[in-house]
Amino acid sequence: MKATWRTGIVATLLFCAQLLGTAMAEDKVLVKGKITEYNLSAKTLVVAVDGGSNMTFTVQDDKSLKMLDDQLFSGDAVKIHYLAKDGKNLITEPGDLKSARPGC
Repeated sequence: MKATWRTGIVATLLFCAQLLGTAMAEDKVLVKGKITEYNLSAKTLVVAVDGGSNMTFTVQDDKSLKMLDDQLFSGDAVKIHYLAKDGKNLITEPGDLKSARPGC
């Protein structure tokens, strides 16, 4: 009987930890569009998003900056998962900036 009680407590604690982690996770937004300009030294990227408006992103991830340096160029279609925080659109992790070309 004690083992069942302990198992229930452990399961409850794990469930609560999972809920807390989900509540603390920040939701990212997905946009698609074409690169209009970027500045590697300023770590900024401007994209004409589907729908016609331009969005400016701050690139905090080094892997994404490297992609802008040698794989992505003005006019390329991209998919971006970004985090809106403190009035900025942030690209924070590898994989947040991807080419939208077929096969990429």
